Amino acid sequence: MEEWIISWLNHTFGVTVAATVVIIGLALWLTHYVTKKVTEIRGSNSSLSATSETIKNDFNEIRKDISYLKGSVEQGEKVLNEIRQDVNSLKVDVGALKVDVNNLKSEMGCLKSESGDTKRKIDHVMNAISCGPTSSAVGLIQSHSPISLTEEGKNVARKINAEEIIDKCWRTIKGLIDENVGCNSAYDIQKYCIETSAIFPEKFYDEESLNSLKDHAYNAGVQLSRYTEMMGIIIRDRYLKECDIAIDEVDKTDPSKSNINCLPE
Repeated sequence: MEEWIISWLNHTFGVTVAATVVIIGLALWLTHYVTKKVTEIRGSNSSLSATSETIKNDFNEIRKDISYLKGSVEQGEKVLNEIRQDVNSLKVDVGALKVDVNNLKSEMGCLKSESGDTKRKIDHVMNAISCGPTSSAVGLIQSHSPISLTEEGKNVARKINAEEIIDKCWRTIKGLIDENVGCNSAYDIQKYCIETSAIFPEKFYDEESLNSLKDHAYNAGVQLSRYTEMMGIIIRDRYLKECDIAIDEVDKTDPSKSNINCLPE
C-alpha cells in the first residue's frame, strides 16, 4: 500500500513531492513515537517520584520508630537505675532494721534487769515504810513507827541542804502528791513520798538539785538513796502538816499494820 502511494505520488507530482511527503510522514510518525515515549517516561518518572516519596515517608516513619525505641530504651534504663537504687536503699533499710532489732533486744535485756533492780528497791522501801530504814539509810531514820529522822539524820539533812532543795522543788513535789494521793490516807501519803523520793528522785527534784545530792553522796561514799529516802520523810511531814493530818495517823491508816512481814536487811 505504501509502495503504491509512493508510486502514485511519483507519477502524479514527481519524485521531489513524493520524497517530501515521505519525509513529512516519517516526521509525523517520529513525532508521535517520541511523544509517546516521552509520555511513558514522564509517567514512569511520576511513578518513581511517588515511589520515592513513599520511601521517604517510610524512612521518616522508621526514624520516628527508632527515636521512640531509643527513648523507650533510655526510659527503661532510667527505671532500671531507679529500681537498683531502691534495692540498695532497701538493703540499707534492712541492715538498719537488723541493727535496731538487735539494739531493741539489748535494751529489752537492760530493761528487764532494771525492772528487777527497781522491784528490789521498791521492796526495800516498802519494808522501810513498815519496819524501819533500809540498810542505806540506817542511822538517819528511826526504826520505830511512824518512822522519823534521827539526830544524825537531821544533821545530815542540814549538811546537804535538804530543806532548801525541798523548798525549791515544792511546787512540783506537792503537785505530784496532790495528783497521785491527795489529803486522804496518811499511810498512802507516807508511802508515796518515801517511795518516789528514794526510787524516782528525778520526779521530785530538778536537775541542779539532783546533781547536788549526787555530789554529796559521792563525796561521802554512800548511795544516793541514803539521802533521798531520808528526804522522803521530810516531804511526808511537810505535806501532812499542810493537810492538817497528825503523824500518828500513819499507823492508824496502815492496812498491813496487823500483818507485817519485815524483809531482812
